[in-house]
Amino acid sequence: MTQTVHSTRGVSGGTLQEVSSSRTAKSSGFGGRVPRGVIVVVVIGLAALIGTAMVLKQATTGTSVATLSADVSAGTTITEDMIAWTDVRLGSTANVIEEGDIDDVIGKVPTGPLATGDIIHRSQLVEAIRPGSTHMAIPIAPLHAAGGSLVAGDTIDIIGLKNGAASYFARNVAVVNVVAPPESLNRVGADQYAITVEVASEDALEIATALNDSSGGLELVKSTGAQAGGGQ
Repeated sequence: MTQTVHSTRGVSGGTLQEVSSSRTAKSSGFGGRVPRGVIVVVVIGLAALIGTAMVLKQATTGTSVATLSADVSAGTTITEDMIAWTDVRLGSTANVIEEGDIDDVIGKVPTGPLATGDIIHRSQLVEAIRPGSTHMAIPIAPLHAAGGSLVAGDTIDIIGLKNGAASYFARNVAVVNVVAPPESLNRVGADQYAITVEVASEDALEIATALNDSSGGLELVKSTGAQAGGGQ
């Protein structure tokens, strides 16, 4: 019985082999189509290669930024011969001086000492004091300082009470620096800004008196540069 079955399979063995081979070929072939999974893998691989190339390019190029070629003490006016340009790799360039922005550093003064090779940051610089002027910090709540919107470079008028009437203490004053909470906590108080302005020396005396006068206060308002009517 077993032999008979074996003999029958032997007669048709060639046919069975061909069918089996045909099925194998059909199951292993792509029939002219590339499987979706293969396409996805190829796309992911190409994206990874492109991303790696971009990272390597950024890592080797860098940005040319202003650094110091000599030690500079606080309050020293920075001149062009004090600046060197150095290629560095930074995540952000918002607070540094790039090579095309040299005018943003020439003539400015650092608020603290800087050493040779230090990167110069915008937040470390203020305008140089003009002859006959002085820099003074005004502690003030944001409500009385244009709603807390003042920034360095703004022009303001300083208004306060003088002899019981509202008057201008100073007009078209340059805002040199603004320190807002929480950085101002150790300087002027929890809810106050420290706003440094450049004013004439004689105006500074009146402003200092008004700051210590409990009967009134100061208002810092953005100025348009137009002549004010009324008051002083």
